[in-house]
Amino acid sequence: NMACCACGGGRGGPTPAPTPAPTSLCNDSPAGWYDIDGPFFDCAWYAQSNYCVIYGDSYANNGVTANMACCACGGGDNPSPSSAGGELSVSSYLLLSETTFDEPSPLWTTRSSSYLLKRKGNWMARIRKNQSLTLEDLDVPNECATIRVDFSYYTVGFEDGDKFKVETKYNDEGVTKFVNEGEFVCGEDFENDPNKAFNDDVIVEFPTYGQSQLTIQISNDSNEGNDRLFLDAIKVECGVTDTSSNSIAPQKPKQGRRV
Repeated sequence: NMACCACGGGRGGPTPAPTPAPTSLCNDSPAGWYDIDGPFFDCAWYAQSNYCVIYGDSYANNGVTANMACCACGGGDNPSPSSAGGELSVSSYLLLSETTFDEPSPLWTTRSSSYLLKRKGNWMARIRKNQSLTLEDLDVPNECATIRVDFSYYTVGFEDGDKFKVETKYNDEGVTKFVNEGEFVCGEDFENDPNKAFNDDVIVEFPTYGQSQLTIQISNDSNEGNDRLFLDAIKVECGVTDTSSNSIAPQKPKQGRRV
């Protein structure tokens, strides 16, 4: 025992006992969490496909999203560290859709047949409260990593806190959920335009997540009967990027005054 290493002796001193590997146990928290759409959309549902990536920051229930609650999404009470992804680097843009509402049958439509309005010789879309202007089933080429939506707008009757938003449904997944890609709040991001002119524009860019078909809608999320959102010159492009990038980060919504 003094001379032999095998017995804990020898010149090197005793061999330390191996340290047991720490147990990494994660529990969904709060237990039994599901999103605001009901018990079907629980952590087990989000663990499928890439639902955590697409929907994990939306549909909060009592202020908690899947990415916060579910171990499968990197949340829970003992979340696993996430790996860093590559940076988004769009090299060019490809035009997928463009409308000025002057064409005979615009691709962007609403459930109302009276959404088109002509003013001073210019056709536009008029969106009433709680209505959406929708582009259905947009085909996305394989080389596209992002979608960029660019449009001009003005509002009438909006009060502070009223908003409009850009949402996307990823058709490949067969899920009816829309993802909020960007929202704009009256009193913070814009004001009503007393001149009723298209002086402001919005650019929203978000990942395709490898989907081959999307549905995009622009929604009037206001609360009064006289609130109107007017839209024109809607352009949808896709960003082509380096395929060696292993993750794509959504771009923040941007808004600017036209010059």
